Amino acid sequence: MAFLFALRMGLLGGLAMLFWMALLGLPIAFFFCWLVGGPMLWHVMRKEIGWPAAAGWGAAIALSIAMISIVIGRYRGWRQSLDPNSYSQIGGGDKIRQVDGILTPYGWWYLAERTVLFVLLGVAVALVIKWAIGAPETVIQPDETQIGSP
Repeated sequence: MAFLFALRMGLLGGLAMLFWMALLGLPIAFFFCWLVGGPMLWHVMRKEIGWPAAAGWGAAIALSIAMISIVIGRYRGWRQSLDPNSYSQIGGGDKIRQVDGILTPYGWWYLAERTVLFVLLGVAVALVIKWAIGAPETVIQPDETQIGSP
């Protein structure tokens, strides 16, 4: 969406706007992703996990982020629907997703579809991270019976 806005402003103005959006938006996005995903990732990384557990945790983190986004979006939509002076529609023709902040049946389907794709992306990212990190290094603990022995 930011890219389309930038194209409308012209190439030079658009690139400048995209630069500022990225400069301000990316740190905020990274902060909130770590705010939600960081504690879960810290909990998971305390011990070695297998491939299924990595995929499960990737899905859980992505689903948590998606649910927070959905709750905030639906709350904002509900607040918009209470304003009698407001009218908005997202989509057109047979693909109207939202009217006055309230999702249509197609809008709910679209939201579910996008949420599933986001969770699958979270699983893929978790599996890539598991692959990149690999197995933990084994640390050899000294045997207590040998300590102090000649």
